[in-house]
Amino acid sequence: MTKIWRRITISLIVLVSLVFIGLWMKPHFINKPINNTPNKVGSVEPSKPSQDQLLLNKDFNVIAFSKNHQLKLEKVEKKTMYGVHDERYFLTIEKSANEEAGSAIVTFRKVPTNDVFVFVHVDSENANINLTLQQSFSGNSYEKRELDLPTSEVYPNRKEYTDPTSNNFTYLEFNDKDKKSGSVFIGGQYLFKKLTHTYPDTGRTSTVYGLLSEDRDFKYEQNNNHYNFSLTTNANQSSGESWYLMSRTPLFNNEDEFTLAQNIGIDEYKWLTPTDVISKGVDSIFPKPEIGFARSLVRQSAKKSIIAFEDINNRFFENINWNSFVQLEQIRDTDGLWYSNYTSTWLESTYGIRTHYVDSRHNDNLIRAQDRRAKNLGITEYKDSYKVYADFLNNKMDEGFVIKTVNGKFLVDYYSDESLTHVSLNHALSLMNYLYYAFQKSSDEKYLIAADQMYQALKDTGEAWINPEGNLFYQLNLDGTYQDNDYKLVTYYDLLYTRKLLQEIKGETSPIIEKLIDSKINYLEKAGVDINVDMEKIEDYVGIIE
Repeated sequence: MTKIWRRITISLIVLVSLVFIGLWMKPHFINKPINNTPNKVGSVEPSKPSQDQLLLNKDFNVIAFSKNHQLKLEKVEKKTMYGVHDERYFLTIEKSANEEAGSAIVTFRKVPTNDVFVFVHVDSENANINLTLQQSFSGNSYEKRELDLPTSEVYPNRKEYTDPTSNNFTYLEFNDKDKKSGSVFIGGQYLFKKLTHTYPDTGRTSTVYGLLSEDRDFKYEQNNNHYNFSLTTNANQSSGESWYLMSRTPLFNNEDEFTLAQNIGIDEYKWLTPTDVISKGVDSIFPKPEIGFARSLVRQSAKKSIIAFEDINNRFFENINWNSFVQLEQIRDTDGLWYSNYTSTWLESTYGIRTHYVDSRHNDNLIRAQDRRAKNLGITEYKDSYKVYADFLNNKMDEGFVIKTVNGKFLVDYYSDESLTHVSLNHALSLMNYLYYAFQKSSDEKYLIAADQMYQALKDTGEAWINPEGNLFYQLNLDGTYQDNDYKLVTYYDLLYTRKLLQEIKGETSPIIEKLIDSKINYLEKAGVDINVDMEKIEDYVGIIE
């Protein structure tokens, strides 16, 4: 009998050992329960330790879990570009074994400062699911900053348009006795449905996003000598996206720097993905959801972040510039340009132009921004990239994408395979200025010749750009007519930059440039708009969002 019990005991010991070894060797999973102490800081109840946790990022020990669901790691993709390292984790969210409820992609982007951007995308066709990422920071205290200034207060000269989302950003900084242990900057969180339409004749797709709701689902719980920070991305028969930035050191030196980050973030990084800046779209986007958002190339140039990094040289804006640079390079087309990836029903009805077209103003802004950003970040292999767009414009002029005047020609605003478009004054000035800029950098005469042809067209059309109200017309049509009221400040800054370039290259300006500048000044002063400009930094003003 004793021998029988001894055999049973040995068998049980072996069985338990094998089970333990099997659990220990199970890849990527941590079966340790989540901290379940009372929430002493946030206002949300702590997570229940009812599911497995998946270790994703070892640098910050980020774990993932889904409430009431299980996670399965499908694959990991790694990519490095300009010293920025991306790791993308593709996850299946399961109700139970082999019963899928949804999927998720988590991207960790490690920039050269060793700080990490985290982008979360969750998809669900018919279930209410979530994905939580959690990490710990050592410490016994924290500081929180949160700001939600309205766009109208920060940018009072903007055109009015309805954006139902907030401008809320949150910054958490954790303290471990007398030193900082880490920080997190939290961007936007949104639930939406992605809408696409592919045109059979071209195979090109228009992509827009129908906003369903805005979320703000994160918490920070104290547990003895550390804080658990967690952020949850939700999806309910929809998609959900979130992003945040984490560091082992402070991202800001003071309150003013965080305020500046919030102000700039309104445009440049409220809704971020690994490749795109998403913002409220105009009413003419197609497909047309009730509340439409789309990729915004004008915001993705992230020019204000470049200027902020140059002015204050802080860690946050260095990180943002690395992210912006890589984002743009990942969506750059094979010809070196950036194409709008949604259809404007106005462009389609007027000119037959659908998705995948070149907006000439956006590409001017993007190339300049990338060139300047590369200099600031020390990316030397980018130094001749500006020629790509200058050559493109030169070729388009030779191909006849112009409106001719008596002695000159304007390049048109948009480029596609369909037809010629109008010329807006701000586009015409920006393209002429870009060609002069390229000539200054390269001394290549072909850029000067092309710019001079546009300059001649401007002199030919002259005062016809001035409308009866004293402002300028927005555009010149193919039939020679002028229409619509110009921006308040965009074209004014372009004209000032034109004057500067002409003085530097030719040693003079021209009467028509001065006349147009005077008209803008008179109009703006009557409207009570500040016209003061630091001409030493005129390029900082060019291409603003209005």
